Amino acid sequence: MADTTTGLAKELLDQGCSAVVASPWPLNASVPAYWLPAFMDAWSAGATVIEANFEGNKAVERALGKSPANRLALTVFGDPLATKRRETEPA
Repeated sequence: MADTTTGLAKELLDQGCSAVVASPWPLNASVPAYWLPAFMDAWSAGATVIEANFEGNKAVERALGKSPANRLALTVFGDPLATKRRETEPA
């Protein structure tokens, strides 16, 4: 009975990343081609990481069907409300 995330996502969070988007299981090779453009469009438009992830997962569902293995392929670990830093924001 674990009460923490394990693996690469946990290591990245432990090293200071505020959020990590990763798959909890091996992905069908076609998933990223549908997920990534939808995620990046939403992320670039100012969506939170959880909102952008939702858009990516919905794109996968439209393209590959309702199988949970595909449509829930990527999950947010860490801060779901993280947003893309704007160029005018200080580092």
